[in-house]
Amino acid sequence: MSQIHTSLSYSLNNNTMVKTERILPISFIKIALLSAIFIFARPSLVYGKEPIVSDTESKINSYSVLNYYDLKREAQNKEYGYKTDQILAEIGCSKRQTHQKFFYENIVNTSKPVQVINVISSQKKHCSEQVSKFLVERKKINNFEKFKQQLNLEDIYITIVSPSLTSPMSYFGHSFLIFKKKESWDFSNVLSFSAIIPAKDSYKKILIDGALGNMDGKFIFNQFFEIKRLYTLKEQRGMEIYKLKLTETEKNNLLREIYNKYEKVSRYSFFSQNCSSEIIDYISTINSDVKKQLNSQFLKTPSDTLNILKKVGLISNKHLRIESSLNIELNRYSQFSLVEKDKFKKYFSSKGNLNSISNNEANGVSNTANIFFNFFNEPFKNHNKLVGLNFLNDNPKIDFPFRLIDNYPIKLGIGSVYQNNSNPVKIQILPGYIERSVSKFSRLNETSLKFFNTELQANTNSLKIEKFDFIEMESINKSFGLIDLPSWRGYIGWNNKYRKNKKKVNNVEVGYGFSYGDNDVLISFLPQLYSEFNGNRTSLQGNVLVSYWLNRINFSFNGVYNLDKNRFQNSEILEMNVNLNSKWGFNVLNEFSQHRYSISVYKRFSI
Repeated sequence: MSQIHTSLSYSLNNNTMVKTERILPISFIKIALLSAIFIFARPSLVYGKEPIVSDTESKINSYSVLNYYDLKREAQNKEYGYKTDQILAEIGCSKRQTHQKFFYENIVNTSKPVQVINVISSQKKHCSEQVSKFLVERKKINNFEKFKQQLNLEDIYITIVSPSLTSPMSYFGHSFLIFKKKESWDFSNVLSFSAIIPAKDSYKKILIDGALGNMDGKFIFNQFFEIKRLYTLKEQRGMEIYKLKLTETEKNNLLREIYNKYEKVSRYSFFSQNCSSEIIDYISTINSDVKKQLNSQFLKTPSDTLNILKKVGLISNKHLRIESSLNIELNRYSQFSLVEKDKFKKYFSSKGNLNSISNNEANGVSNTANIFFNFFNEPFKNHNKLVGLNFLNDNPKIDFPFRLIDNYPIKLGIGSVYQNNSNPVKIQILPGYIERSVSKFSRLNETSLKFFNTELQANTNSLKIEKFDFIEMESINKSFGLIDLPSWRGYIGWNNKYRKNKKKVNNVEVGYGFSYGDNDVLISFLPQLYSEFNGNRTSLQGNVLVSYWLNRINFSFNGVYNLDKNRFQNSEILEMNVNLNSKWGFNVLNEFSQHRYSISVYKRFSI
């Protein structure tokens, strides 16, 4: 028997507080190490089934507890804020019907998050409107008009979640629909297609069945505030939201379609029938061109979903970007002076004077404390005091030149190589999926996930394989301030990168370390182990990466230095990638160790 498990339950148990003022995120490091191997990285799946619309009252209670400190800050400021407005709209209370003084005094006087539930409950009694129409029994709704009434639909949006910082299984991202509610974002319903698996299934069985398409899947509903918290705080992944260009008739037809098929179970496959393909298939019921585009795609990923919708004119480039908490804090911390950075760190210890803190610093301290509590699961000793400093801006605007809609997984490149007085043609074939210096999803992170990257060299007499990268994974995460994020990489391939005799060998590289930087600069050092399959040689190496982004242009230096200098040579590569647009770009590469440099033009696309 399958059981429901949405990974959206959160605890505010004070017993989880620890005694130290500075936390080493050991549990996060462990997760990062394990996730370097696919079999240890469980995908974001959902067990069982949910009713088509959940009990609204329980969602209000959950929302109030989770946002307790923000509600209290709004009450202390004695003015209506974003989250107060969300709750009042959901319970059917207008501002004129609310006893403002009574409402705020009661919130300010609470001392525990759970107490705010009683305040919200009391507030309902002071509203003249009846709120019973907002409460839904926990059972399947048989009346379509009642279902529409609960959604209170304004518009429908497609949302893409960026790749994970830690898990390669989530490097493809995620997609879902938001049924935007009138007067509310946070209590809007989110529709996604997810796998159903018995709770007892092993990782191995999940991976095998998911790859072979032997799993069941279905559509499920959640509240947007739950999903937003899950991705931007618990998993530290950003979101991009695009409005679908639909008529009222098309909106109504989509509601009728999901109402009729909500309980139906269908096949689930990681690669061909997943969150992206089923969302597109659902939208295709009101647009046949969408279905044609879907059938022509070999890979079905969230970025492909966006590209299909853009191609048929259902979305534009205009979008809302919701940043992860870590991205917000990196941007804030990068703008501090050295004196301000030192002062900021002291706020988390007994040396800091919280009485003199500025609003911007208070927002940063509050957000950082929440990151340790929710992302690292290891809060500071004075967590409650730190998160209660000031009202936290949910989503400050951060200029970012890349969009997930720009991401195309396939790359073909052609250019010229200059080495040893020869000038062969260079051909690169990269079937997928992400390149660190080409695709960028966050200022915090530079990610690579490449499969079967092949470089050919051709001249008038021959065509030969210069190198073959079977798989390369790396997640280079910037540490800053009090936040230590580990970086790691893994590689399996065939090349002569470190061989003094130029003989090509099969080899593996595994590295782990830390990286630092600000919005546009990254400096990384990863000690790594290099081992050859057929040469029986190993070497300890130091992998140094310096990366700088200027809008959509990336400059980087990557040096790998061997401890065993007698048998291995070092590798030093200086590279410039110019991303002209989402599809076209060119690359200039200087490999000092090989006395070789090259210039090539590339194009990215989907298949």
